[in-house]
Amino acid sequence: AVRTPARTGEAETARALRMSPLDSFAGFVYQVDLASRAVLPLVVITQPLAVAIAPDGRTAYVTNGAGSLIAVDVPSGSIQTVASGLSGPYGIEVDPSGRTAYVTESGRGILTAVDLHTGATRTVASNLAGIHGLTLSDEGTQAYVTLFNSADLMRVDLTSGQVTPITLSLFYTPLQ
Repeated sequence: AVRTPARTGEAETARALRMSPLDSFAGFVYQVDLASRAVLPLVVITQPLAVAIAPDGRTAYVTNGAGSLIAVDVPSGSIQTVASGLSGPYGIEVDPSGRTAYVTESGRGILTAVDLHTGATRTVASNLAGIHGLTLSDEGTQAYVTLFNSADLMRVDLTSGQVTPITLSLFYTPLQ
C-alpha cells in the first residue's frame, strides 16, 4: 500500500508499507521511505494478508489469516485489534473519510464494512464466491472487487449493496 505524500512533523515524505512472510505464521510489515529507499521493519503480525493506509498516513490497517483487522500506529508501531471473527479477510481499503474500512471476506463470499472507531461490522454485499481483491472509487462510493475463482470484476455500490459485473472471465477460465 502506498500513501503519498504523508506528513510527518514538518517534513513531507512519501511512504509505503509492505509485508513479507517470515514463515507460515508471522510476517513483517515494513515501512519504506520512497525518497531514501530505506526499509525498516515496523511490526510483526500473525499471518498478514493485506494492508491499507488511512488517508492521514498515520494508521495502517492489516488483515490477517486469524480473521482480524488490526490497526497499526505507523509512527510508534503499536497495534490494536479493530475487528475479529472475519472469515478469510483479504482485500482491504479505507474510505476517504478514514472512518470505514471495507474488507473482502473470501470465507463467506461477502464485502464487509468495518467501523474503524467501534469495530462494528455490516455486510455490504453477499453472494460473491471467491471475493479477493478490492479497490475503492476516488469518492469512496463504489468498490471494485475481483472474484478469484472466475477472475470476474464486479462493481459494488457501497450505499445500496448493488453488485454489477464489469467483465466476465476475461483472464481466466476455470477447469471443468
